[in-house]
Amino acid sequence: MIFTSWAKLSRNYSTASLNRSNTRCMLCPRDFPGYSAKIDNMYVRHSSEECSRENTHPPPLASNGIMDLQFYANKDGKSYTKLEVFSAYLWKLTICTQKVKDTMNYKIGIVVDGCQRLREIGISANYFGNVLILPFIESNACYIKSKPLCWSAGLIHDAIKSAANEEDIQSLIDFVETTKPTPVLAKI
Repeated sequence: MIFTSWAKLSRNYSTASLNRSNTRCMLCPRDFPGYSAKIDNMYVRHSSEECSRENTHPPPLASNGIMDLQFYANKDGKSYTKLEVFSAYLWKLTICTQKVKDTMNYKIGIVVDGCQRLREIGISANYFGNVLILPFIESNACYIKSKPLCWSAGLIHDAIKSAANEEDIQSLIDFVETTKPTPVLAKI
């Protein structure tokens, strides 16, 4: 929003369209907060112990490589985004290159912009803040290895599409409210 506003100002657009709101009234819990069991499967209260992670940087991936993957995955007549196809490819590649049991289930999570979903259900376009939803997909290693890329991309596409409907967003808001002040992390 900062860069968009800056670009509009540099083009002499009216500053009236640049008013931003960080009013959180749309993100308030219900009078009697309650959340669905689906939320319990997705999020967990975070303990005070910090996770230590190595700071590693993967090698850059050429953009045309992702476009080639997208073209290959879209051969089934459906249209998948670069994010969906790359995520499906990475999921499949990870399962295929690791020594995993074919009988085990493995998950992948995708971060979804909840603000965009909130706008679809009526929150003001001027709302300034972050709402991140993390749906995840789970499948058997045997299927991930053997099915074509479009199959995995389809699972990811469906999870993103179904993520963050109005009830899921409200359940997440209620869950965060009932767990305060304990931070919440995605289980995946």
